[in-house]
Order: sequence, then C-alpha cells, then structure tokens
Amino acid sequence: MLCTSFDALKPLLFNLPSVQQHLQSIVDGHATLSERLTQLTTENGAPNEIASISRRLAKVAALTEVIHARDKALEAIAELQDMLKTEEDSELRELAASDLAQEQTQLQELEQELLQALVPEDTADEASAVVELRAGTGGREAALFAHDLKLMYQGLAQQQRWSFKVLDEQATDDGGLREASLSISGSGVFGMLKFESGVHRVQRIPTTETAGRIHTSTATVAVLPEPTDVEVEVLDKDIHVETYRAGGAGGQHVNTTDSAVRLTHLPTGTVVACQTERSQHKLEHIVSTRVAIDQCVLFNRVHHLVQNKAAAMKVLKARIFAQVRAKQEEERRAARREQISTTPGERSDRIRTYNMPQDRVTDHRIKASLNNVETLLKGISLPELIVQLQQFDNSQRLADLFGDEVHLSSSGSESN
Repeated sequence: MLCTSFDALKPLLFNLPSVQQHLQSIVDGHATLSERLTQLTTENGAPNEIASISRRLAKVAALTEVIHARDKALEAIAELQDMLKTEEDSELRELAASDLAQEQTQLQELEQELLQALVPEDTADEASAVVELRAGTGGREAALFAHDLKLMYQGLAQQQRWSFKVLDEQATDDGGLREASLSISGSGVFGMLKFESGVHRVQRIPTTETAGRIHTSTATVAVLPEPTDVEVEVLDKDIHVETYRAGGAGGQHVNTTDSAVRLTHLPTGTVVACQTERSQHKLEHIVSTRVAIDQCVLFNRVHHLVQNKAAAMKVLKARIFAQVRAKQEEERRAARREQISTTPGERSDRIRTYNMPQDRVTDHRIKASLNNVETLLKGISLPELIVQLQQFDNSQRLADLFGDEVHLSSSGSESN
C-alpha cells in the first residue's frame, strides 16, 4: 500500500537512495551552472547563453540553499543527540534539549519545502478552467443539487477573486439544472478545481417529501483546463457547425429562431452544444414598429449565434485538450500498473457525499469529513477540503515518481 500523506512519506523518502541521488544531482547541477556562468562572464560569452544559464540557475538556487540547510540541520541534530547521551551537566543537557527541539522543527519545515519542490509539476495547474455540471440519478432532486453545485463554485470564484461566467445552461422549471458549462478564469483555477471532477452525491429530505424520507441523488462534475491557442489548435475545416432552435423551460422563454449552436470536431467526434444566449424577445419590448422588430430580431439572432459559437468553441477546445492530457496521463501510469498491482474498483467515481440530515460532507478519496454542509455549498469552506486533496495528490505523485522504493519501504515499515 502506498503512502497517502506527506507526513507518512517523510521518513521514507529522504532515506531512499533515489531521492538522495536526486537531491545531490540538484546540488551538482547548481555548481556546474555557477561555474559555467562565471566562465562565460569572464570570457565575455554570448549574451543569449548567459541569459539562459542565469534563468536555469535561478530555478535551482533557492532549492539548493534548502538542501544545504537541511544537511546542516541533520548534522546539528546528530551532535545534540550525542550530547544528550554523554553530557552529565544537567544545565547543558537542558540547553541541548531546547536546541534539539528547535532544530527538529526547522528540519520538518525544510523537508516539507523539499517535498513540495520534488512533486512533478502539472503545467495546467495555473490555467483557467471549464466546469461542466450534469444532473445524475434522482430526477428533480438531482437537478436542484446540480444548481447547488453551480452556486458553490460561483461562491468559491467570488472568494478567490476569479472571473465566473455561464457559457451554457439548461434549467428546469423549479430552478434546477439539467446541465451547465461554466468558465472560471484566474490564476491557479484548474490546480484547485481539478479535484472536483467526479460524481457528487447528496442525501437529504426533499421539500415535497411528506413522510420525511431521505432521498439520494447525484450530479456529475467535469473540470477541464482551458487551453491557450498555442496548446490546442482547432482548424475550421475540422469543425462541422449546426444551428437549431434553443429549447427552454417552456412558455415565453422558448426561442423561435435558430440561435443555438452545435459544433462537431470531426477528427475526434467531440460534440458541444450551446444555447444560453436566447433573449431576442426582450428587445421586442423596446421597439415600436413591426419592421423595427424584424430588424432587431435578425440582428439579435446573428449576435446570439456568434456568442454561442464562441462559447461552444471554448468548451470544445477544453474537451480536446483534456483528451490529450488524459492520454498522456494514462501512458505515464501504464508503466506503474505493470509494477504495482491495485485493487480493481479502488478508485470509485463517487468522490463526495453531502449528508444533509447529519450536516456532514465526506470526501471518499481521502476519508475526510467536514461539518456544516451549508458553508461548503456556499464555497466558503471548500478551500479547506481542497488543500487536503492537494496534499493527497502530491503524495501520490511522489509515490509514482519514486514508486518501487516507496512501495517496498512502506511495506517493510508496516511489517515491523
């Protein structure tokens, strides 16, 4: 069984030969770069090469300092422990014990910093994200729960000062959501929200339930990194565009013109539809002649087609980018599965349960629970849960990086 927390990994990782070699390679690389930079500066080397080496040196300089500081802390701890064993003077022993506690605290902080630096970087973490919500099993309650999740992410976006925009949504008559696509923009959005992907389950008593029975319903969340144009190129010739009449909850909100858009990416078969912008009836109220109304509706239809196509294209690019990332991730993990067996079905799609009667939220991936469901659904306490998920993810990334040795070491420690 692999370790699932940074604290559990610490005593294992820093004693592994591969980790020690990795840290030494960082120190050696820093020394080599420093020597090369000094040589180029003395010999008036090429400015481009000097700039390149300076950038590389800056990346490893701070980490090298932390490695050296950890080495010094280990030496100090060893000396103080020897002193406690051999020193007979009680006053000196008391001072040594105090210094030892300080050094051990500093060592923990330094090793925590090193662990963070060792975690393989996910280049998409700093990207904005497209969040897709869909009501799952549970009918009306599932749609209402999907709407609750939308408000949760909207609250989190406001708290984090991110930009929040609804790209597309299909609402129900009673305020629920059949599905929705959200654009959340800002620094580090995907790095925080990527752990929300999966099936969310809610247990509560519906307002229409007269017998007080608890109903269970679900909603699915998909979080996709929003790629830049450099990362994903979608050619016009690869896109099939269709327009159709947007559907709504019924009545006056149904669009009678072809303002909804469906895009199909022919190479991958990916399909995205968008019909949010459908408000030409609003403009009809502010014009007084039939000709003006006809012109207004025509302009509004074209305007909405452009808006919906742009929104659909944003979602389409995010889905294609996610497919590329998923393929790369699967290839990377395939080698690990050949060496380390896992229990079938160990990773359930159901990631979190919101238990309203017990006022408790449980994340099944890390077996962590929080009280006050309402606070979480407002997005207020969601960062607290995300931090725990990030730490769990970091430990798994480190286990993948140094997998064999971590697996063997943890097995050995469990048997002792």
